[in-house]
Amino acid sequence: MDIEKTDILFPYKKESVPFSLDEAISNEFLNQDDQHHLAKLSLNRLLAKESRISKRSFSTGDFAMDLHIPLFIKEFFGTEYAGPFVAEMFARAPTDIETIMFRQQIIKELQTEQAREKAISIYKNLVSIINSFQDTIISGKGVGNMSSAYYYPPEHLNARTQAAKVAMLSSYLRTVEMLSKIEFNSGLNSIGNHARKLANTDSFKELSDHVKNFTDSLTISANLEITFNQLGGITKQEVAITEYKKPLQRIDKKMDLLRITPFYIKSLFQMFDRLIDKNIDNILGLASYTAELEFYLGAAHLTQKLDKHGIPYIYPEYGRDSVDIRSLHNPLLLIQEDMQNGFKSVPNDVHFDKEKKLYVLTGPNDGGKSVYLGSIGLATL
Repeated sequence: MDIEKTDILFPYKKESVPFSLDEAISNEFLNQDDQHHLAKLSLNRLLAKESRISKRSFSTGDFAMDLHIPLFIKEFFGTEYAGPFVAEMFARAPTDIETIMFRQQIIKELQTEQAREKAISIYKNLVSIINSFQDTIISGKGVGNMSSAYYYPPEHLNARTQAAKVAMLSSYLRTVEMLSKIEFNSGLNSIGNHARKLANTDSFKELSDHVKNFTDSLTISANLEITFNQLGGITKQEVAITEYKKPLQRIDKKMDLLRITPFYIKSLFQMFDRLIDKNIDNILGLASYTAELEFYLGAAHLTQKLDKHGIPYIYPEYGRDSVDIRSLHNPLLLIQEDMQNGFKSVPNDVHFDKEKKLYVLTGPNDGGKSVYLGSIGLATL
């Protein structure tokens, strides 16, 4: 049974529209020369396929690039895998107060050290799933199905591929068990709830029985017992070993894997493939929370960046028919402050109300008009 993912970016959607990745924004993040390119592309395709956004949100377009949102996300949010998704979700800011307050609650919790450490631990475990998924892609040498949201090579007796599959199943197993024990006081608790639902599925219980950390023994047909002392994949000619950081159990009796007949090797590989086939949607669905965590951890990182530069910030207050911002900075100028010794960003005020809805901004070229307008746009988002 596939477990539906809980949306922790747009939790309140009375009316929603499909989400699609903007090609211009994607190209800013998905570099063909990046060794993680296929994994990032697959993850962002999966996110685009499964995500819907509230109609009560900004729509992207040229303004997202005009405000240099990809640069903003790269510099301040520090995304690794889900850059296109995070940039677009930032550009598609919600306009309903319920969603805004829901997000603020998460970011405020992540400003506490304990919550941030828990979130980072979750993120690292989710990334371990993505990395083994990526190793599966690379070892498959591009042979596989890219027409759907995710990429997965077909069955074959490649040692490195089998090792990557074993690592992916093991990472998924450990992550679900770890997440099931973690709780937050904000919307991030939805990730733990999701893991607890996964842990109760028959497919996960079967996975736990067969693949418990891969340091226990695996039993296949004819009661042949194969003991793994390290993660590895097997071909008829060789055994490929990949490092496993978790402390290994002491194993008193080992079997020479090279003597196993091709029939049993094939049976073992088929068991791995069957387990993956039954769990792949749940595996990738859980791993895709990497994107939401990059969004929220990135927002927390932004507050740390502002603290470093001594720039005060507030959480906006709502309910008045006016926009009143005092001492507004364009955060992109902080990059220049880092690069140019002596350069300082100049704050400005913004005020709109029922009587003053339109302003005319004039001045010479390079006088700061675009930077000022950009600061209002980024502050609004």
